[in-house]
Amino acid sequence: MNIAKIIEAFKARRDIEKYSRAVAISELEENGFNLNIPRYVDTFEAAEEIDVKAIQTEIIALEAELTKIRKDINDHLKELGFDA
Repeated sequence: MNIAKIIEAFKARRDIEKYSRAVAISELEENGFNLNIPRYVDTFEAAEEIDVKAIQTEIIALEAELTKIRKDINDHLKELGFDA
């Protein structure tokens, strides 16, 4: 946590998106003096969308590459007289 930023926001009594908001006492009273931050400051950030199909395609390509590398290693080991 950045203590200096918290103190600066408090002293300035200004709203900082997704960080702080000056709230009137009347609003606090309406909320039963509940000081739960998400009640007053929206910190929600949408999750990045994941392209599952593209990731699956990449996994398939990587698995094929790994299979080829393993075959190449085994071929080299056989050339050197090591049977895997």
